[in-house]
Amino acid sequence: RDPDIPLDNNHAEQLLRKVVVHRKLWGCIRNEKGKRFVSNTLSCIETWKLQDKNVFQELQKFTS
Repeated sequence: RDPDIPLDNNHAEQLLRKVVVHRKLWGCIRNEKGKRFVSNTLSCIETWKLQDKNVFQELQKFTS
């Protein structure tokens, strides 16, 4: 057993929880294209946070 590897996946589950909560709040997104957009956007945001990147600056790269 590697002591650096946790025995549970609580960290991953907590990250997914944010996506699920947002998805429920944005229940008005009913079509598949909208769902993919929201899922991909939230995934990018959470990844940038884990990488200690500025989320606003990263989002600006896509809009400029």
